[in-house]
Amino acid sequence: MLSKDQIKAMNEADWARYMAEVIYCMWFHVFAATLPMYMPHAVELIFFARKLLQYVTKKLHPMQELEIIYRRMFEACGSCQQQEQVRQLYAEMKSIRHIDPDKITFGTYYQSLLLCQRDPNEPNALQSDRKGNYISDIEEIENRRNQEEAKEW
Repeated sequence: MLSKDQIKAMNEADWARYMAEVIYCMWFHVFAATLPMYMPHAVELIFFARKLLQYVTKKLHPMQELEIIYRRMFEACGSCQQQEQVRQLYAEMKSIRHIDPDKITFGTYYQSLLLCQRDPNEPNALQSDRKGNYISDIEEIENRRNQEEAKEW
């Protein structure tokens, strides 16, 4: 992400491009998080997401956060056991010149391949852990807000 000074120095066209990139990045984050709920339609949704990724990559070339988007796509495909899609995405990412995958990206790629090999009847511990963490984070925020409101009274 960019610093505050870099954002302040942007002209209108750069700002619009930056905001478009942020919005698409957020879309892929939400996509990866919610795809397991739509498992029966995973193949079609992943196909759509890949087409969107290709479109965005052409329109906003070079994207600063493209590597992060590929990580989310790896996670989405891995959570729905689409091993071939993970491999195709990795090959596609490697073919893009300005992306030099870091350790986090490699780790996400390998974790996604491992997720593809788990038993589909096994409960999704990763997803329920995420939900548990999310719920506890929300509860903690609510508790802090209630304590601050109590202090104000």
